Amino acid sequence: MPLTQGDVEACNGCERWYRHWMAPTRVQFSDGLRMVAERGEAGWLLDAVVSHEKCNRKLRAAIAADEDLCDQRFWTLTVNQKKNTAVLTCSKDSTADAVVTQRIKYTDFPLPKLTIYARLASADGLVRLCLPAEN
Repeated sequence: MPLTQGDVEACNGCERWYRHWMAPTRVQFSDGLRMVAERGEAGWLLDAVVSHEKCNRKLRAAIAADEDLCDQRFWTLTVNQKKNTAVLTCSKDSTADAVVTQRIKYTDFPLPKLTIYARLASADGLVRLCLPAEN
């Protein structure tokens, strides 16, 4: 069954956290994001966010300079469904400028927009990714 906006909106709270293969000790993701990855065929989206969280020097520098960004940030995928392209951005909140921008040349992601909430979960740097309603 394909992913719908209603599926995303129905996610409320998280019962289980999953380790991401690219950063098993640094990044975990929620039940809702697992459902998005499976039903939206969007494992690539989790891979993109985790790769930035783990390796993007610009993001690491911005996090070091801004305590609010260190504690929480929002990843937003905005899809142009007519052109099958998208833009993935990371910002401190919905009104802040993007710290990271990645253009996706092709996607068949079924939703026009998806926001992923990233928050620092422990002092040792563990980051948890979830849908905003799961936070």
